[in-house]
Amino acid sequence: MGSDWDCGSRASGCGFRSAGSAAGGAATTTVADTVYLADGTPASGNLIISWPSFVTTSGTAVASGSTAVTLGVKGALSVALVPNAGATPAGVYYSVVYQLGPGQVKTEYWVVPTASPASLATVRMTPGSGLAAQPVSMQYVNSALATKADDTSVVHLNGSETISGTKTFASAPSVPAPSGTASVANKAYVDQAVANVGAGNYLSIAGGTMTGPISLPGNPSAPLQATPSNMWMRDLQRRQTLLVGIEPKRAHFVQRDVVTFPRAPLQSRKVGFPDSGFDLGFSPRGLSDTGEA
Repeated sequence: MGSDWDCGSRASGCGFRSAGSAAGGAATTTVADTVYLADGTPASGNLIISWPSFVTTSGTAVASGSTAVTLGVKGALSVALVPNAGATPAGVYYSVVYQLGPGQVKTEYWVVPTASPASLATVRMTPGSGLAAQPVSMQYVNSALATKADDTSVVHLNGSETISGTKTFASAPSVPAPSGTASVANKAYVDQAVANVGAGNYLSIAGGTMTGPISLPGNPSAPLQATPSNMWMRDLQRRQTLLVGIEPKRAHFVQRDVVTFPRAPLQSRKVGFPDSGFDLGFSPRGLSDTGEA
């Protein structure tokens, strides 16, 4: 079955004779299983096993070498190998080439544990994490690339990039203080910006009491706008002139309650009324706003 081999036999290099711990030899693990073809029938043929030099976890040095193993009846496989799991250097594999007939050649890699026996499912390994110069299979390359993102579809740590779509963060991201109008603002910046908003003396839109004067920018331009005092005082003086019944064409001006005429001044409270006793030369009915008697 190919379980007994040593230096000078079918194996090249210093190996070991049998499963377990032989006298003066290194401890081994038996890899035992049945090899089948793709159609489910038991395989027949040879396995070429090779390995680089390594040191086991127990400190046993193993020289590089190779051996050939012939499958037994109904595809039975049994071979003893020194465990290379955890060996030095890291990433040491047994390279196994199956020669099962014309065109029936494949290669796989084994990592043999210390527990014996071990099945093919236990020892089979996808290489790549060990020696840098060691060849790897297409399966390993494809598996390694499958977990890698396309460089054009990821966000990089440096550089200016545009992110489309909605992104949800599991925790709040930390950003520096904003430097532009489109920059993201952090909490500290916002707290400082609104610290004095609404503070101090102000008049609420709900109403309140003013304790000082209000200066308006100019005369009103709409019916409900506030009016400066100088505007309504001028209008009041003009209306006072009409109320006392003095003809604007004949009066020079009105100053408080004194009316000046071309001929003589009179007190406005005694002028223009039927019972005043003064004859001013115009009808006691008063004058219209146009100044006509």
